[in-house]
Amino acid sequence: MSDKILAMFNTISSADYLISNPYSSSCNRVFKSLFKSEDFLNMFYFMSNKTYERLATITSLSNDTTKNTVFITGFRGCGKTCFMNLLSSIISDKYSIPSYDECKNEDISLVTKFYGSGFENEYKKEIAEIEENYRTSEKDIINELRPYLKLDGYELNANAINRYINKELKGKVIFLNFDKGNGKNDQKPFEEKFIAKIQVLVEDIIRNKSNFKENPFACLLDFYQRNSSIIDELIESDCCLLDFFEFIEQEVNKAKELRTIKRELITCLHKLNLEQLIFILVLLYISCNICAKTEKKLFFLLDNMDIVYKNNVLDQSMNEYSNFIEDMNSLVQEIDINRGNNRVWVQYYEQANFIFAMRETTTMQIADQFLDRLEFVAKYFDISMDTDKAYVVEKKFNFVNKYRSQIENLDFLQKMDFIHRICTDVYVKKNIFPMFNNDFKRAIFCIADICKNNAEYIEEKIGLLDNKQAYNKNGARGILFRLIYNEFKKEHYFDDIGVEWTNNRKNSFTPSRIILTVLYNLLPEYERSYEQVTPDFEKMNPTRIELHRLYDYVKPFMNEKVFVRSLVGMYNLKNAKKWNHLITFDNIRDVTEEELEKALLLNKNGNQKDVMLRITCAGTNYIKFICTHYEFFSCRFTKRTAPLFCKWSSIYSDEYKNYNFEYTLDRVYKSVEICCENLTQFNEILFDINRDGKVEESDYIFKNKNEKEGKFHEERIIHRHITYLDNFRRHLILDVYPEKVQEINKKIIDVIEKYICLLNNNVFGDMSKSLIIELTYCIKYIKGKEYNDTTTEISRDAYKILMEKKENE
Repeated sequence: MSDKILAMFNTISSADYLISNPYSSSCNRVFKSLFKSEDFLNMFYFMSNKTYERLATITSLSNDTTKNTVFITGFRGCGKTCFMNLLSSIISDKYSIPSYDECKNEDISLVTKFYGSGFENEYKKEIAEIEENYRTSEKDIINELRPYLKLDGYELNANAINRYINKELKGKVIFLNFDKGNGKNDQKPFEEKFIAKIQVLVEDIIRNKSNFKENPFACLLDFYQRNSSIIDELIESDCCLLDFFEFIEQEVNKAKELRTIKRELITCLHKLNLEQLIFILVLLYISCNICAKTEKKLFFLLDNMDIVYKNNVLDQSMNEYSNFIEDMNSLVQEIDINRGNNRVWVQYYEQANFIFAMRETTTMQIADQFLDRLEFVAKYFDISMDTDKAYVVEKKFNFVNKYRSQIENLDFLQKMDFIHRICTDVYVKKNIFPMFNNDFKRAIFCIADICKNNAEYIEEKIGLLDNKQAYNKNGARGILFRLIYNEFKKEHYFDDIGVEWTNNRKNSFTPSRIILTVLYNLLPEYERSYEQVTPDFEKMNPTRIELHRLYDYVKPFMNEKVFVRSLVGMYNLKNAKKWNHLITFDNIRDVTEEELEKALLLNKNGNQKDVMLRITCAGTNYIKFICTHYEFFSCRFTKRTAPLFCKWSSIYSDEYKNYNFEYTLDRVYKSVEICCENLTQFNEILFDINRDGKVEESDYIFKNKNEKEGKFHEERIIHRHITYLDNFRRHLILDVYPEKVQEINKKIIDVIEKYICLLNNNVFGDMSKSLIIELTYCIKYIKGKEYNDTTTEISRDAYKILMEKKENE
């Protein structure tokens, strides 16, 4: 085994290794041949407190005779298929989840590896967060399972969680993966998948008849004949169901091999609609359980439903499933429970469970009417933010380290080291994967490309981190994000969302930023956004806003065409190779400019239920972090430059008689100056529509969560740029040019003073007014020492220190 693993490491790329799992069709073949499902779960799969919550929800549902359906949603690449296979392995008794405390302790041990000396405060904070998350989840899980734990005599504590789940989450798994085999991209993918499953099951029954105590076909026919009048009324259509059961009786029941009846069986099944096919498949499995004298629960797992690319097909199929649930419930209520073995059939059906996994962009195609019909039998949860993907990288990296001394593929080891340092860097790990909507594959491919093409800059980034000074940590972060922004710019993603439209002067501000600001202020962040509609029903979608209401908010700043164009651009990033969509929709089949304009018009006339939309975690990351970052401006407004903290910036040019960073600083400052001028029009409109209230409290101004007042966009830019520039100043005078302190101080402080002048704006809040005084005092202090000062920061904290020093003199 070790030789095979070494052979894999010597041929595989770092990105392929990191994204590989046994369940993906695009997984590296060598990895898949070495690591089966249970190996992967034991060695590489990362479980969090949220994983236990999800498993507890499904366990509870499997014991609840009133509910039988779970919808699992999430962004592409967030781990839905891995979770479904974890679930399958537990149910099939091939894998047992570790104890709750074991999982918590593993989380803590992984976090411990992220932090070295100099990060004590951050380490303590993250450990406290983990422990609090586990305490909260423990309470939620115990509440979910309380009636069952009490009934079975378990103690109501964490020790019972894994024992109860491992014991109760057991049964027969029927796995329907729409990314593989029959049904993939078919005109009727659901029907084809169920036909294939029925065919396989019929063959198994024929082949293994002797293993059953009774004949499953005879058992099935007996149930149908006993209740045919009710079944015909509820589920029959054009006698197709009758034809099927007659075929079972006359041909299948007597067949010794499937091949003798296969053609006729498939022809017969193709006449049935999806509801009837689900009905037959479920009844066949129940008859097998009855005849095998087993009490196994049935779990139908339907994964990768996103492959159903035709929107109307998915909507129709979900409605057929809803018909099946409603009609089966009616059948259970109407049949004579005391007739024959009807009671046994009902009991087995009540133990059948249906679990669907799909992207959140797929759920938007399903009409709210369908969701409403399943309100009382279904549960919903979204796993997009359940795990920190840095832990996944850490587990894969630890496995590499076991073989490091024997691995000959030095390029693989170097790139693994780079990606590991990036993804587990405590200053970026909470931003890096949410930037890609927690799409692990997309994030890893983007980071791997950056490491491949910018190895020198990545080494400089790691060197700054190892320096462990706060100003260098900020710079190291800047290097990484600049390289990511370069990729986004190269792929024209900023063009797609309208960031560069302002170059045409059609708008003096970016429409997408205004839309995202409003969405962020009005809606809760993605990971905290579930709301209970009824005590028994978790809504599939996080809190949303109506399309027409959002347009009412932003139409003072843009016309309908610009609004719709911006929405489509932000949504279509879901097709990008190296980023992800910033917003998502519900209750719409096609996100196009024409469809959105039509939806606005129909809603205006009161003729349509409104389209809903919400911000994604990538959208949140953009509005909170990207759009004000210094390197975001530098990548757009400078040519052929490097990240500011890279060595290239500090090089002195004899030809131009200046340092490279002077060009960058000048160009970025001028772009910010223009930005401030352009936003004057935006501010005039803003004040006009907020005459009776405080502008800082309006939803057009970015506000951190739980804060009443926000900051203007240009105000946020200036604050962040000043901090970044001062960190760069300290990096140069302390680490690069300690012999040129006065020269460097003067050059960079001159630029910082220009930014401070931009802060002198009457529309800005009290914080900026105070900051002008504080930063100006720090600069005055440094100038008083003739710029020969290596210790004084230009910051609010430094001002406090200087004032205390002055008072003590």
